[in-house]
Amino acid sequence: MPEGITISAVKDLLSFPFRGEEWATRFVIGAALIFASFFIPILPLILVGGYALDLIRRGARGEAPALPAWSDWGRLAIDGLRALVAVFIYTLPSLVCLLGSTAVYLVGIIWVPLGDPQDPATGLIMLAALAVFMVGLGLGMLLWLLASAVLPVATSHLAVRSRLGAAFQVGEWWPILWQNKATWLAAWVVLAGLYTLVSLVVTLAYYSVVLCCLVPLLLAPAAFYLLAVAGALIGQTYRMSTASVVEPAQATPA
Repeated sequence: MPEGITISAVKDLLSFPFRGEEWATRFVIGAALIFASFFIPILPLILVGGYALDLIRRGARGEAPALPAWSDWGRLAIDGLRALVAVFIYTLPSLVCLLGSTAVYLVGIIWVPLGDPQDPATGLIMLAALAVFMVGLGLGMLLWLLASAVLPVATSHLAVRSRLGAAFQVGEWWPILWQNKATWLAAWVVLAGLYTLVSLVVTLAYYSVVLCCLVPLLLAPAAFYLLAVAGALIGQTYRMSTASVVEPAQATPA
């Protein structure tokens, strides 16, 4: 792994949500907000998003990973709304491709029973709808991967600058990503692996006879745990990356 993202550092990150002052209370509040989002749209997730941004900001400042107190709810709401808008804008192209191609495919499915089965145009319409769906699916997944690659550094820049526009100042955060792409890739792999592991545990619980009814209760703490670890890791990665960025003027001294 790149310097800074070591096995011991990863172990510390994976366990930090269960350490520190009043960690249990703070963890339960986060999990409860995510559970509440199953019934109350958007607002609980905005607050949790602001909390994640606070974790990123603390990691970027070099603070040891720890669950901060749930305080200054107004600031959490503002930060969470900024993060939500940034994520929505970055993922919008992939959503448009996926939803648009799916809509075209559904129109094709509906058109076939209504059309003349002997008419070659009916089959061509279905084939065209299927082609649009496959292309849109592939392009949408590609755009989603690109968004997931840049969102960590973009949201970190937003957290540090405390401005929504900072997430879209590509000229400022691109060197932080590009000159340390191996570090960001390592962080992305750690988070992807953790997400896969937690998803597997939740899926196994879903298909078990005993635990299937408890899946909603398991999903909320699992999601908050992932969010907390991701926030701390992204913040630390941003700090390591900014420390090693070489500005063009410094790279080629006069």
